[in-house]
Amino acid sequence: MNIPILLELFLLSCAAGILLAMAVPERYAPAVLAWTASISSAVILIAGGIGLFTNQSFHAELWRISSLGTLDISMDRLSALFVFMAGLIFLPVSVFSARYMQRYSGRYSLRSFSVFYHLLFAAVVLLLIAADVLSFLLSWEVMSILCYLLTNYEHEKPDNTYAGFLMLVMGEAGFISLVFGFLLLTGPSGGLDFASLRLNAGAIGGATRWVIFLLTFFGFSVKAGLVPANTWLPRAH
Repeated sequence: MNIPILLELFLLSCAAGILLAMAVPERYAPAVLAWTASISSAVILIAGGIGLFTNQSFHAELWRISSLGTLDISMDRLSALFVFMAGLIFLPVSVFSARYMQRYSGRYSLRSFSVFYHLLFAAVVLLLIAADVLSFLLSWEVMSILCYLLTNYEHEKPDNTYAGFLMLVMGEAGFISLVFGFLLLTGPSGGLDFASLRLNAGAIGGATRWVIFLLTFFGFSVKAGLVPANTWLPRAH
């Protein structure tokens, strides 16, 4: 099987998990999540493994937006490594969730958690294979919002609400920082695909490079929980 087919199967599996979670009785939602998300994890593990160990790559155009460009995805060996790691992480978490989520039965919506979880999984993978700034930022923002919703899942607890709000505020600050960093990196050509950004980087002056570095470092360090932009991390966990 090739990578594009596996990615389609992954997205279909995530969509099936969302639809099934909404259709079945709520007490079965954790089991549905465990099965469908585990299947999604296995599929994405295979896709990442093919790209990583066979050096197979691909590029696809998802959507063309007039005046802005296209939303593209691609996978090379580096992105395949991160996709493979995402599958390794989501697989045991998905299996564990079947029993873990039972503790919330009757207190919080198990359907909502399952929907948010599958959407987050899809957003993470799309982020890792984004081939242009628009696709990357869109996936990044969707991922941030879903992380907020999952952090705030136990919304009756004030500490959770505050942690989710703090994470969202810092995440949006990081997002804005990334937007400005990417805008400076596009240069006069205005090309938003990552290949164009690499070409533009050589023509950028020293002072502008430092500004781009600081903006993007802050944006990424917020999400990665690096010091000193990690004040949200202990509370969220």
